[in-house]
Formats: sequence, structure tokens, C-alpha cells
Amino acid sequence: MRSTFGIKTPRGVTLLVAVVALLTSACGGSDKPETPEDPSLRAPALALQAAMATSARAIDGVRGTRESLERLAAALQPTAAQTGDAIGLLTAKATGPGPSTTMLGAAREQRTFLQLAIDASGARTRGAANSAMARARDAGRRASDQYAELAQLPEAGLAGLLPPSTTFNTGRLRDAVRTVNKPKPKDTQDGGDIPPAPTPDDNGGDSSVFVGRWTGEATQYAPSGSTQRVGLATTIDETGRRGTHSEFILNKNRTSDCRGVITRSSYGVYEYTETADSGCIARTRIVLTPDGDSALRFSETYFTKSGARGRVVGRLVRRR
Repeated sequence: MRSTFGIKTPRGVTLLVAVVALLTSACGGSDKPETPEDPSLRAPALALQAAMATSARAIDGVRGTRESLERLAAALQPTAAQTGDAIGLLTAKATGPGPSTTMLGAAREQRTFLQLAIDASGARTRGAANSAMARARDAGRRASDQYAELAQLPEAGLAGLLPPSTTFNTGRLRDAVRTVNKPKPKDTQDGGDIPPAPTPDDNGGDSSVFVGRWTGEATQYAPSGSTQRVGLATTIDETGRRGTHSEFILNKNRTSDCRGVITRSSYGVYEYTETADSGCIARTRIVLTPDGDSALRFSETYFTKSGARGRVVGRLVRRR
């Protein structure tokens, strides 16, 4: 028996269905548009891009002052948090290899970059600042490479929606950090080298200018990088060769004094030895320089019992 169309059944029906399907496909009859593999990646991509755009503007505006670096650190805190929010969204989507996993890895490197930039902005020593900057550059390079790889995936559909490599530029931040943490002159450097002794020709080498009782204040630069104000009390005998010296933290109980004896080693230079019950430091050299008729500039370099080095710089006034 033949069908109305002259095609055997059921083979004819199968053939007819195949032809109709082919024609439908060729004519664009499907109503499903071509979309990225996961359209929901658009939201975290835009969030990551916005975070880095804001961060890049803040970094470009930084200047070589401690106050400017502190403002930068405060400005980067919200962008690091925004990046963390995007990471939270991506973590739920990254269940296997694909664009979402690649974006998650890049976002984590971006957050590391921002956190290390904050660390570099707040660093108080040149070594700590340089270390944070080097690690920030590495994290930024890894993030940039992964974003570039992701942008080239046609199935991701994210070209133009990701942070560009220029937003990870750290040149301005590097210059500002280096300016703020550059080595200071040896006479004021925190934990710096022992300053040279004044020459014997100063004031004719007459040690009588140091004789008497002196008190004053100074700034202590601890090996850790912290500072505090301390009080000073120095007495030098009539020979100008020996005396006593004590230091104490201002506005605190005087029972915490560091005290001991000083012995002249050369003009204006005294070696300080603590009394047995004081025990604050291991070795100290004090340099006194006449500052007018009744004042002395005070410069001390000390070493703790662990070998760390600190500084105390201030001024003494004669007490009659």
C-alpha cells in the first residue's frame, strides 16, 4: 500500500521528518538565541572591572607622603571587599573547568594584589614595603594573564567586561612607597649607624662644656619601627669624663627608668653602661654636641640584648 504522497510507510515518514528538520535548521527556524556558556558571569565580571577601575584611579593619584599613602590604603579597602564579594559569587559557580573557574582564579589574584598594595601603603620600613610591592606586582601579573585568557574564549562572551592589564600598574605606588621609606640621614635614621664623634677641635676639645646636670626630652625610634617620647636626665662630673644617665617614658611611672653610668671615650662621646637592676639594653653610645651656652644636642644609638638597634634623638638643657 502507498501513502497519499507516494512514499512507503514507515520509511517515508522518517525521511519526511528528516527533511523538515533540515529545512527548519537551514532557515533559522530555531527561536533560541546564541548566548555565552554562563550569562550569569557578566555580573561578577563587571564588579571586578569596577573594583579595579576605582583602585587604578586611587593609585594614580597617590603622592610621596605618609598621609597620601594612608588615604590610598583607606580607598583600597572597599575595592578589596568588592572583589571578595565577586569571589563569593564565583565560588558557587566554579564547579569544574571552564570560564567560571578561570575567572575565580583571576579574582583571587586581584584580591591578593589589592591586599598587598594596602600592606605596601602602610609599611613602615623599606624592606617591608619592597617585599609587599614585589608580591603585589606578581599577583597583578597573574590576574592580568588570566583575564586576557578569559577574554579570548568566545563561549564566555566576556570581551570588554574584564579588568584590563593597565589597572594593575603599580608604578605610582612604587615611587610613593620608595619616597616615604627612603633611607634617612644617619644622624636621624631610625635604628641607624652610630653617628661619628665630634672632632676634638670642637670648642677646643674642652669637656667642661658638658659638666653639670642636664634634663630634657627626646624621641625614641624602636627597632620595631614604633616611636615614643622619653625623658632624659644626665649628670656629668667636674672632670667631664664620667657621669650618670637615665631615661624614662613620659607620663608613665618612673619606676620603669633605664639608668646607668656614662664614661667618656672621646670628645662629646660617652659609653653608657646600665646598672645591674635596670637591664633595658645591652650596649649604648651617646653623642653630646654643644647647642648654645646652656643646651646640648643628644644623640643615642643603642642595642637590645637580642642585637636589634634603636635610636634616641633629643635635646638637653642645663639645670643649675
